[in-house]
Amino acid sequence: MITLQGQLRYGWLGKANPEREPASFVLFVPGKPALKVVAQDGSPAKAEHLISSVNLRVEVRGEQVGDTFRLLGMTKLESPELPYV
Repeated sequence: MITLQGQLRYGWLGKANPEREPASFVLFVPGKPALKVVAQDGSPAKAEHLISSVNLRVEVRGEQVGDTFRLLGMTKLESPELPYV
């Protein structure tokens, strides 16, 4: 099991064809290739568990298998404050 910190996004990884493949959750970790987030068994991750963390910094625990990350747990990290304009 490994722990990574990065940003969770929702969309397509690489050259995926949006007309043939559904969007998925993708983890962007600085200095590493993007990883498609999946359930422990490799099936697509359920949206209701992850949607509230999209575009936020997160810490994830799990296992990297190829270009996927099998998610065991996730914690939202504090986002930096936005400056007042």
